[in-house]
Amino acid sequence: PPRRPPDLDVAHFPQSSNRLEPLELDSNAFTRLPEVLSNMPRLKRLSLAGNQLKLTEQTLAKLNRLRTLWYLNLSNNPLGATPDVSLMSNLRRLLLRDTGLTELPEGLNNCAHIEWIDLRENEIKELPDWLFQKTRRFTEALNLGLNPFNETTKTYLDNYRKNFGIGMGYTADD
Repeated sequence: PPRRPPDLDVAHFPQSSNRLEPLELDSNAFTRLPEVLSNMPRLKRLSLAGNQLKLTEQTLAKLNRLRTLWYLNLSNNPLGATPDVSLMSNLRRLLLRDTGLTELPEGLNNCAHIEWIDLRENEIKELPDWLFQKTRRFTEALNLGLNPFNETTKTYLDNYRKNFGIGMGYTADD
């Protein structure tokens, strides 16, 4: 298939794009969020996996305004910052595998409808206390495999697994 020029921008979608609900732009070498996202008030599913996205203050704000999302996939991007999902009250699936995250996303603890959270292969060393107080449904939805946890966090995860039978993907047999 022909390769797209690296400077291709999807900013010039047709006007009707404001009615789009899913938008999947995986593996396109994008380095920033498409401008068109600002004009998509009904967007429910956004997948930009496998690009070269780096989040800035402006793009973090743009992402945070996508309040209707129920599916967000930014996996395999060198994000450089952690997304804030505080206003995404409908979020059900959050995929941020191999994005260089060093912490859990802001607002994740308030995602009441979450079904799947993929935070594998990041740089998370420490987990927040609130995580170990969450419901079984929430912790079963979370996969934290292949993160370089510090010893304290490893102990918390081991104890949580012993007490509740849920390892959050920390060990290979979860």
